[in-house]
Amino acid sequence: MEEFIVTRCVKNKKQALEKFEAVTYEAPKKKQKSETFIKNIKDLKSENSEEEKPPMDPRKKQELEMKRARFEVMKFGMTGFKKNKAREAKIALAISLGARPLRNKKRNYKEILNERKLQKAKEERQKTAVSGVTQSLKKPKRRRKFKKESGILGVYGKVQRDSK
Repeated sequence: MEEFIVTRCVKNKKQALEKFEAVTYEAPKKKQKSETFIKNIKDLKSENSEEEKPPMDPRKKQELEMKRARFEVMKFGMTGFKKNKAREAKIALAISLGARPLRNKKRNYKEILNERKLQKAKEERQKTAVSGVTQSLKKPKRRRKFKKESGILGVYGKVQRDSK
């Protein structure tokens, strides 16, 4: 075992160590903004903050505080609801604040038609119940029987009894 067999793999490993070259990547640095540009921005910010806002009308201030208090009370009230009611309350609150309401859920057209049929039948039942008159109390309509014309065509196709 003293002899070491040199194979292709062993030769390649030695060559790989000799040819190894490490490369590191450095991202290019961004250009720094000029000092004059930075000073101008700072000046603009300081000018805006220095401007005094006119004092708010006490009535408007009180109104704003009341709106905030109302909002906080509504949020606190929602904490007591269960999941479904809390979700509905959040949606109602968002709509009252100006959000768009949810779209209607997609339903099968046949189901909608059946629902409308049931609704119409229910309305008809309510109409008859409101009047207080049922079908049994109404007089049935009688059809008028028209006398057939006497003549050649009136007798056609009928056998008459002999009156003896």
